Amino acid sequence: MACLASIVIYQSGKWTGISRGTGAAIALISFLWSPVVPLRDYRLFQEARSHSEDHYALYAGQYWQVWPAVLRSLIAGHQSFGLAGRGEANKANVRAFVAQQLDEKGTVRMLCIEESPEQCALQAFGILVGVAFGEVREISSSSHEIDLKAPP
Repeated sequence: MACLASIVIYQSGKWTGISRGTGAAIALISFLWSPVVPLRDYRLFQEARSHSEDHYALYAGQYWQVWPAVLRSLIAGHQSFGLAGRGEANKANVRAFVAQQLDEKGTVRMLCIEESPEQCALQAFGILVGVAFGEVREISSSSHEIDLKAPP
């Protein structure tokens, strides 16, 4: 009897392994066979595009809107940085970039998404030093373009 039980367990283990392997192969083939969807067609990136078709160097505002917008700009080949939550991790690079832009152009454009311009300024000033708040332009009811400039 013990011999029969060990054969059934061995056989079921063997078949379980075969069925898992077959299932994994089917899943892989179906994944590879499906059409590739470009990142720009994902809903998250389309929502980021709805705030502005332009690309900005700096993005501040609501976390889940800022980071897809930053990634959309990076994928398009533009250097951009997020100042929303967790943006401080890249503080040194952001500061160097902004200092260079202020030296070259005198101003840096920031897109403020789904927050008040004042809240976006707080996010910017939490990371940046040596910048002043410039002109604010309303792009839509949920986004503003803000110029940052060197202090007088």
